[in-house]
Amino acid sequence: MRDCDTLGGMTSAARNTTHCGILPYLSIPAVSAVLRGRVCSFALFFAALGLCMAPAQASAAAASRIRAISYAVDGTSEKITISLSSPAAFKANVLERNPGANLPCRLYVDLLNTTFAPGVNRNIRSQGAFVGVVRSALNDPHTARVVLELNHALSAGDYIIIERASPPALEIIVHAEKIRARVHKSPEPVAQKPPAEAALAPEPQAVTAPPVISAEPAPLPPVQAAPKPKAPAAQGPRTYLIAIDAGHGGRDPGAIGHGGLKEKHICLAIALELKKVLDRKPGYTTLMTRTADRFVSLQDRARIATEGRADLLISIHGNSHVDARIDGIETYYLNFSSDAEARRVAARENFTTAEEIGDLEMILFDLMQGEKTNISSLLAGYVHNRLTAAITGRYKKMRNLGVKHAPMRVLIDAEMPGILFEAGFISNPAESRRLQDPAHQQLLAEAIADGIHDFFTSSKTALYLNR
Repeated sequence: MRDCDTLGGMTSAARNTTHCGILPYLSIPAVSAVLRGRVCSFALFFAALGLCMAPAQASAAAASRIRAISYAVDGTSEKITISLSSPAAFKANVLERNPGANLPCRLYVDLLNTTFAPGVNRNIRSQGAFVGVVRSALNDPHTARVVLELNHALSAGDYIIIERASPPALEIIVHAEKIRARVHKSPEPVAQKPPAEAALAPEPQAVTAPPVISAEPAPLPPVQAAPKPKAPAAQGPRTYLIAIDAGHGGRDPGAIGHGGLKEKHICLAIALELKKVLDRKPGYTTLMTRTADRFVSLQDRARIATEGRADLLISIHGNSHVDARIDGIETYYLNFSSDAEARRVAARENFTTAEEIGDLEMILFDLMQGEKTNISSLLAGYVHNRLTAAITGRYKKMRNLGVKHAPMRVLIDAEMPGILFEAGFISNPAESRRLQDPAHQQLLAEAIADGIHDFFTSSKTALYLNR
């Protein structure tokens, strides 16, 4: 079967009933519901002022909210119902199975100018023969995306989307009888897995082509990532896939440090060294968000990790400060800002301002984020302990800035637990020279890898992962 690319979008303004098509794994949304407790009063205050609780560049508040997503099967069809607070324009697409990236067939719908009401089930495992999982998340602050992971490819007449007015809803109907008849008549060929070397190369994208009704921009193509190794069914240890994110790159140099040192080069050097160390370690394999000096947006970094189905995300950065005397390492996990300095770092890494970070903190991650945050905090602790032990063992003077938390965008958007490591201050002359030393880069990489291994083999982690 051919891999396929995204299709031109369709809007409900053009048709009330439309055929559509599929997509890769979703990022967990950056935001979803208003904060509880003491923060809730601030949320109400901002709402009263009519301010949007999102970065300043975001558009006006969403006009519609998804109230519920439900699944039903009756033997002849499988139906997903998206209940809305008010009608919403939408577009839909299909992507075929991508064996090289370990991605199933997917059907997705983007609801424009739409967010989620609190408590919506974002991950539904169906009981039907053709729809496997229904996932949903915010694709951007004002676009809700619902994805159906499918067990078989779809033809043009295999499904429809119907827009209901009263009460407002979208119904995605997959015609099981048609698919069953086609599959029995002409089984899908089983695609052979490409060798690991070929899986990393760009693959040609084939397009499934229902008629294009509007000129909506197509979503980004699926990530070309090495297939994630699967653990043996009954024996042997599991292999973990670690997504390594080298911060900045291309037209984004990051901070400019002592002697003109660019943060992007330090990030990539440490990330590549970490890849070497983990690839040599039994039970681990890696996925890079970039392997060269090229620009990758924060959203795409998270998307690469999520679509690649990574178990963890490790984002590598270099720190900077106006005071060249400041030095030290610190490790971040996803949560509200620890302090003003954490907010400053988050603002720099998110390409925004400290004030806008405050707005971002006024929005709560959905219930799925709570578990991710807990696991990420454990990961940060294990990794940072290894880092401080390694560095203090080699250098007499070293500031341990500790484990902190902040709303780092790349960690918010990624589905899996993750951390962001600030490897040192490139604005400090001594630390700048150290960060350019390959031996020091290797020291950091080995400490991070050891911390990851400590995390996966700890009893605390096992309690979380086996819940």
